[in-house]
Amino acid sequence: MKQKRTKVGKIGITRVGSGYLLLTLAVAVAATNTGNNALFMVLSIQLALLIISGVTSRLNLRGLEVELFPPGEIYANRKTIVRFSITNNHVTGKWFVMLMLGDKGTPLLITRIAPKNTIKGTLEYTFTKRGYTSLPVLKIATIFPFGFFYKERILIYEETLLVYPEIYPFASTLPTLYLNEGDIVSNEKGWGYETFALREFQAGDDPRFIHWKKTGQLGKPIIAEKNKEEEGSLLIILDNYHPYPSKIQQKFELLVSEAATAALAALARGLHVGLISRDTTIPSGHGYKQKKTLLQYLALVTVTPDATKPLPRFPKRNNALFFSAAPTQRRTA
Repeated sequence: MKQKRTKVGKIGITRVGSGYLLLTLAVAVAATNTGNNALFMVLSIQLALLIISGVTSRLNLRGLEVELFPPGEIYANRKTIVRFSITNNHVTGKWFVMLMLGDKGTPLLITRIAPKNTIKGTLEYTFTKRGYTSLPVLKIATIFPFGFFYKERILIYEETLLVYPEIYPFASTLPTLYLNEGDIVSNEKGWGYETFALREFQAGDDPRFIHWKKTGQLGKPIIAEKNKEEEGSLLIILDNYHPYPSKIQQKFELLVSEAATAALAALARGLHVGLISRDTTIPSGHGYKQKKTLLQYLALVTVTPDATKPLPRFPKRNNALFFSAAPTQRRTA
């Protein structure tokens, strides 16, 4: 994405520049008091260097265009790698240019950008809150050529990003409730491994399901019907009710992160994952699409003070994890 607006950032003097100014002032006082032509010549050179430094540092930031490419998935409190490309549209090279996202990003120094050339790289930034947020401003600064002055431009990107909840290490949040990744056996006929019933062979039956031992005992073909096996599943129950949302916000953020962590861990293990809360029901599913659906909801879910919306009922056979912001936990069976 390209920058939408540009504004002037900090313009200041560095420590080196402060020392140089004091030296220049001392030479000016000495030249005035003594009338020494050599000191006036030195003073003239010092003042000329100050002017050259100020003008050059300003020109060093002109003609630079930066495009940012945020990643598809951004998680709160996790280092985010943002790709960038910086193009020098001028016919002169640019030296010692520093890039940084926001006030807390990791700065990156580029020693030289050749004329009419593009350099690609990555910047690091950490988003601290889930939900919709704007891309932080990009600070582009330089102290070139002598390090006397620090000059900064701010590039503003009017792009909205969705930050997913913070994800904890899987090992700390995986309960034994759904560590069993085996299939769940139902009471329906299917293609499982456990025998559901025995009956005589009928036209159209698959010969692979002939029970040879019973067939030999009875002297006629016997079919072994198998149980239908369903893929492992996890249901996340997030009770997002509390009469005073502002008082529970910190705890609720923790619950949302735990729910998101459990969902990603289960999906990574190949389980089907669904979610219910006071204001939504996400059917069980798996794969990247289900992951995105769950994370998008958890990135935006808020505490509701409306107690009239009950939690939906869910099938008892599902493995379930319960996360409650309510004053007392209310389990739905």
